[in-house]
Amino acid sequence: MSLLLKGTTTDDVMVVEGVYNLEVYPDMPTDDGVVVSELLTAPAQQRGKWFCLCVNTVTQEQYYEAVDRELTHEERVEVMLEEQQATIDALVLDSLTGGAGNV
Repeated sequence: MSLLLKGTTTDDVMVVEGVYNLEVYPDMPTDDGVVVSELLTAPAQQRGKWFCLCVNTVTQEQYYEAVDRELTHEERVEVMLEEQQATIDALVLDSLTGGAGNV
């Protein structure tokens, strides 16, 4: 399958904003994009990160660049719960060891 990657180019790096299947759109002009046979598999999601597909316009090498983003509401709740659980664990451990720790 031939895919056309289009986006914003700075120097020799394109930040991909659109992917077009040339089998569906055979008449699409390809002079302002990069044609590849397949897309690079996206990395696993990470909290607070957004992955941006980039392609080198000279070598056609594809890669993902991690970009920081604000946490979603669900991610903020997860962080808060993890912090609370760590505090609870420390308190329980402290009580089991006779209160020797400074929690």
